Amino acid sequence: MSDTYDRPKSSKQFYRLWFEYVRISQSELKWSKKQKDFYSEWGDIQSFKNFDSWWKEKGHIFGDIRVEIGSSRHQDSLNLRVPLTQSITKSIDQIRTILEKEIEDRLNKGRDKPLTPKERDKKLRLNHKKYPILSMDKYRTLDDDLIIYRDVYLKNGKPKRLGEPFLQLVEERFARIKVTSHRSKEHLKPDFMQVKNKGDKRMEEGDDQWYRQRDSELRSLRRSLDRAKKTLKSVQEGKFPS
Repeated sequence: MSDTYDRPKSSKQFYRLWFEYVRISQSELKWSKKQKDFYSEWGDIQSFKNFDSWWKEKGHIFGDIRVEIGSSRHQDSLNLRVPLTQSITKSIDQIRTILEKEIEDRLNKGRDKPLTPKERDKKLRLNHKKYPILSMDKYRTLDDDLIIYRDVYLKNGKPKRLGEPFLQLVEERFARIKVTSHRSKEHLKPDFMQVKNKGDKRMEEGDDQWYRQRDSELRSLRRSLDRAKKTLKSVQEGKFPS
């Protein structure tokens, strides 16, 4: 699977979102001492300029999250010796076999029953013991919700009326996003804001032109804010995502 905005392979991208949600949650919600202590290893995240500066100093607490030259003593790593005298394709096949068995053995350890084929397909990776990412299938939604909540809802004083003017502010925010290696052209804005979307109707029967239903978009927008608020409470309890 390629590394895309919709499904990034690197756990680092999910920790970026977790970091951003924690920053907001600490500002918006009242945290108990126990909740603050859970994140003690993260340091004072409010004091960091951005995620990159924080990750440079604190990224080590999440262990090895990418393949690199060298060896590691981290318990969630596996050191391998790879011969350079055989084809890369053959080495990758051998590595995949070794990794699949190693991860499956570790996941089965302590279980009464081994992983089922369905569980094996979904869970064939180890998760951080203290800071696990509960789902890696929600990245795109989490990121869109974060942008809407942080960059529009909060910056405009948390408006009580979420009508057409607020929707326009959201559109303006996403219009400023540029195409990057993770944000392809079709992912510059949420699905519910796409020109052609589920629930849209044709202008006339047989017409190729479509129009977006604003009421439907506003409902989706409110659901996005509700999800973001739920995630803020979830990270407060040490879980990500909700």
